[in-house]
Amino acid sequence: MEISQDMINKITALNDAELKKAIGQIADALGASQSQKRMAQNNSGFIKRKINTMSKSEMQAFLSKVSPDKAEELKRSLGL
Repeated sequence: MEISQDMINKITALNDAELKKAIGQIADALGASQSQKRMAQNNSGFIKRKINTMSKSEMQAFLSKVSPDKAEELKRSLGL
């Protein structure tokens, strides 16, 4: 999945509840444990700030850890 600035803008525009849900979906796609998933969701503000400061290539490298099928599923579920 190719990252666009529009995708980044849509993710950072999510409200807290939507962002926590998205983080949970990403954690599931990456195979995180339930405790890792909860920890990430509880740090949604930090994650939003991190997304705002990551380059497209850094995001691309992060998402390369997700299978193409899961990446497309995430893209659809997040409305990207």
